[in-house]
Amino acid sequence: MTPVGEQAWQVAWILAAVGWGACAAAWARGRADDRPLLAGAVLGVVALGAAWGWTVHPDTLSPASITALQEGTTLDVVRNLGRVDAHAGPAWHALLRLFTPDRLDLRAVAAHNTLFTDLAILGAAVAAGRLTRSPLVGTVAGVVLTLDPITASHRYSEQPGPVLACALLAALLPWALWRDAARTRLVRGIGLLTLGILTACMAAVRVEIATVASAALALGLLHDLFPRPVTAAAAWADRTALGLRTGNRAAWAGLGTVALAWIVGAVVSWTPQGHGPLHPWPRPLGQRLGVADHLSWAVEALDPWQASWIQLPWLLPGLLPPAAALLVLVGLGVGLRHPLKTGGAALSVLWLFRTFIAASHDSLYEMIRYLGPLVPIWAVLGAVGWRALRPLGPRVQTGVAVSLLIPAVPWFAITAIPWPGTPDALGRAQPVDRALQAEARMFLEVAQEHGHCMLLTRSRRWTGRPVNLPPGTDPDAPINLGTGVLLWPRAEERTDLIGFSLPDDLIRGGHATFPDLVRRASCIRMVEGRTCNGPDAPTCAEDTRGATLVASWSLPLRPYNHPKHPQPTADPLVFRVWDLPPEAAVARFSRGTPPTPP
Repeated sequence: MTPVGEQAWQVAWILAAVGWGACAAAWARGRADDRPLLAGAVLGVVALGAAWGWTVHPDTLSPASITALQEGTTLDVVRNLGRVDAHAGPAWHALLRLFTPDRLDLRAVAAHNTLFTDLAILGAAVAAGRLTRSPLVGTVAGVVLTLDPITASHRYSEQPGPVLACALLAALLPWALWRDAARTRLVRGIGLLTLGILTACMAAVRVEIATVASAALALGLLHDLFPRPVTAAAAWADRTALGLRTGNRAAWAGLGTVALAWIVGAVVSWTPQGHGPLHPWPRPLGQRLGVADHLSWAVEALDPWQASWIQLPWLLPGLLPPAAALLVLVGLGVGLRHPLKTGGAALSVLWLFRTFIAASHDSLYEMIRYLGPLVPIWAVLGAVGWRALRPLGPRVQTGVAVSLLIPAVPWFAITAIPWPGTPDALGRAQPVDRALQAEARMFLEVAQEHGHCMLLTRSRRWTGRPVNLPPGTDPDAPINLGTGVLLWPRAEERTDLIGFSLPDDLIRGGHATFPDLVRRASCIRMVEGRTCNGPDAPTCAEDTRGATLVASWSLPLRPYNHPKHPQPTADPLVFRVWDLPPEAAVARFSRGTPPTPP
């Protein structure tokens, strides 16, 4: 991204913050009873920011606490050490550079996410307390979010989930202000403008947000532009729902027949690998329509046979306390029940959930990674569900409040959800203890302890095919990938040689050959990661011939949880760091000319 483009997104974020402040002032002016709550929320944000700036620094974060949730090869892990990508758009990088302009490495992004996670928890707690008019409910919502395994996994991650969670929660206020018919046109316009800017920023972080947010925006705009037909349609929906509530047998029979036929068809036609024999089209809907890769998941979520309609009720109890999962489902139903007030937002949340489920390829690891932005929104929906239970009496609400303190129940998922993968299907171990995450933390520790050395490792290619180097290319000349990472493609092997966390004075000039770099380095460390624990282990053994073992880690091998690789192997995962003599490094890795004399 060019500096101009980055500055443009930074201006957009600042405008969104200013617009949100104007919305908060307008809301407080019209609702005096909400002024203490808004003032407390603002003071909480200031306090969290001050505490974060005083106590958290990227270089002081322990590598053991960092959860690197992005999948990829060893090369991708190494590149994230210096500059995180995380499948996020330009607005995300621009926002983070407002805090730390000179670094976007794994430690810095994890430090940022500690702040955004706490802000999301605070925002969800304030929203829940406001919706229920109960500080106790808001406090319980904050506690549940803090203990939630998805929240814990994203707190020290490199994912954009915490930023998106804050943006989604922030969008609730301008959206509510825009939909308040009692406000003036100017105030409603400010709410709509702020909502539009926030939506654009979120879309430039994850493009799926653009299509999903269109549900709330489109429904509201249709009502503003064509109030009579939209109001008539809402009245028809209300009459239909009234018929169901009053026990209209014909209405119930028709709805039950359609629902049963759809559920049976969706269950029978769904398979983890794709579409079953009863599915009306052989390929995903997004692929059939030729939609771009990222947007195809949002289109796939429109497929009525996509099984996440059924997955939601029994996936939530594995991620949230049982009562909280029930309240979320009730709140979602209440939101869909009022199409003009909350229907657009409820549809957006449901669409976003279905989009992330479609993008996860039925891999629970990816579900946990994608669902991070939705967890605070679940807290808000739970507050809506709590308010809907008031007619049932205080005893029911008290029982629900007590059960909210019960932690998530991973055993429910283990016994009831037929996920491919390890027995610890849900819980914090799912995203934290994969082989890739362990490798990322190991590299952080090695770079911290041996950063003065030339660090080398091996990485398997995605395709496993040899690299076709241009004719005349010096095989010892590295490809500079930036942020201290050099790549030496090995055309005759299945893996490539990587140098990482290299000091700037070592790679200055950019065209030094491998022997020249060895001559300049004060020491050389060969690091064995995931690549050296598979079929390429013999190659790694040859790399360390004549080397001295410096450090070693051994832990259970928990592979990336994907239907193609459902079971872990019995062999442990072993990481090693070797002190490699310069002459042995040149003899093993040099493919061209000898080193230049000093």
